This record gives sequence, structure tokens and C-alpha cells, in this order.
Amino acid sequence: MTEDDERWMRRVIEVARSKGTALRAECASLYYPPHADLPREEQANL
Repeated sequence: MTEDDERWMRRVIEVARSKGTALRAECASLYYPPHADLPREEQANL
């Protein structure tokens, strides 16, 4: 895991804690860095 990946993961946790809960798609969009080579559907686990 790269430093960028770790930073994204920390941001997901921060958002989830601040909102009490996070939408799956929003969480996935924060977790997967922009350079991730996955279709959006897989990132959001829809």
C-alpha cells in the first residue's frame, strides 16, 4: 500500500466518523485513489 493509498483510507474513516455513516459509493470514491484501475461499479461494490 502506498502513502497515497493510506491517506485515502484515513480520509474515508474521517468522513465516516464525521457523518456517523457514509454512503457506499462516497466511501468507495474516497478509498480508491484516482489512479486505481477498477470500474466505478467495482469500487462502490454495487
